[in-house]
Amino acid sequence: MSVTVALLETFEQLENFNFSSKNKYLILCTENTKIDIEILNKKAMEYYGAIFPKLIFKDKIVENGYLIFILKADSHIEFIENMHFYDFKNTTLNNYNTLITIIDGLSEYNVSFLENMFEYTNLNSSIIGGGAGSFKKNRKHLFNKNGFFSDSSIIVMVNNSIDIAVSDGWQVLDGPFVVTSSEGKAIKELDYKSALELYKSIIEKDLNRKLEMEDFYTLMKDYPLGIVKNEDKYILRDPIYVSQDTIYLAGDIENSSVINILKAKQSDLLKSTFETRNKVLQNGAKHLMIFECVSRLEYLSASTYIKELKKLDSNSIKTIFGVISIGEIANSGEDYISLLNKSCVIGGICH
Repeated sequence: MSVTVALLETFEQLENFNFSSKNKYLILCTENTKIDIEILNKKAMEYYGAIFPKLIFKDKIVENGYLIFILKADSHIEFIENMHFYDFKNTTLNNYNTLITIIDGLSEYNVSFLENMFEYTNLNSSIIGGGAGSFKKNRKHLFNKNGFFSDSSIIVMVNNSIDIAVSDGWQVLDGPFVVTSSEGKAIKELDYKSALELYKSIIEKDLNRKLEMEDFYTLMKDYPLGIVKNEDKYILRDPIYVSQDTIYLAGDIENSSVINILKAKQSDLLKSTFETRNKVLQNGAKHLMIFECVSRLEYLSASTYIKELKKLDSNSIKTIFGVISIGEIANSGEDYISLLNKSCVIGGICH
């Protein structure tokens, strides 16, 4: 995979960019920027795009701007307008070594879509990606020449391999607990007790004080849930809101899942990310593609995360780029595909 990525800061720069019909383009932009489909369509080029909370370029978090990925004309990009009804039977996914996948991070269909996608993917393929979306605006977050879409996905298929590693750094605070009642993204019971009461009591015990609901909402992001996969691996799920005795997560969770309640020090998260970078550099990566969870960024703070980005840089790395995402996607060709929260997924690209 040949990497050519440009950062543009204004819509005027996007409008005047030297697009070519000989290439294809992936346009990733922040929630604060302007996208005008009619103007882009006048460029007579093939493009696909997605809106994210923020972007990453070099050692900066970009609040306003566009990342332009310039791809060869023979690159295969599939824009799926509706994930819920998509049929993978005729897909060519299994012909490619790497799938860069962007989904609507706020869709209720993202977990089932990824599971269906994985069934039609080459077992040795690598998958990396994240969820597009915005918490500020009620809008459709993926787009192409036909307009804006929700419950949609973009899959960029390439033959080059990408080394993928996942960073989290979260440690077990309490557990394990068994999910004894759940539906979709909602947990109602843990160990046959009210999930909300149990979860809240553990946070109160850790803080050594009682919490009003307003404080509790603020603190939930600091205590994600870890779905146990094996002795040392978790799939993280962010609690996003509560209603009555139910906790709603940023991703599905099945009945009988075993979970732990997690917490972390900032230093643990930073150390984990640095170790993850070293893993993907082992095979000579020259570019780092990052999908960083929006809630993990909030936990670290922007200033701390910028210091983290600076530490990721080295003399061997040509470019660091990526997005602040709503959910992260990863598998390394060895593990089952996972939709993650509170994680940083890094892809190492050699060329």
